[in-house]
Amino acid sequence: MSSFTHCHTLRPDPDPQTDPFGLPGNSRTLEAVLPHDMGNELNTAARHLASLRRVYKKSCPVCGTEFEGIAKRVYDSHACQVKAYRRRKKERTAGQ
Repeated sequence: MSSFTHCHTLRPDPDPQTDPFGLPGNSRTLEAVLPHDMGNELNTAARHLASLRRVYKKSCPVCGTEFEGIAKRVYDSHACQVKAYRRRKKERTAGQ
């Protein structure tokens, strides 16, 4: 007999009343680790940390638009980021 048989207990089939998704195993792990009440505190803490970031005035290298962003932000929009990527990609293929 293995020593592992006594360590593990099997969970009964999920009850549709308490577990609407009917997932086998321990589907309530997140609730055990992170209660619903703490979710709001984490959101508040994340927003507070985001508000402490320094904001700089910058200009987009693609379109020249002035914008405010954190230190690592380079482009004012996703469209400009894609345009810059395509230009770099085109230059790489042209140089070969």
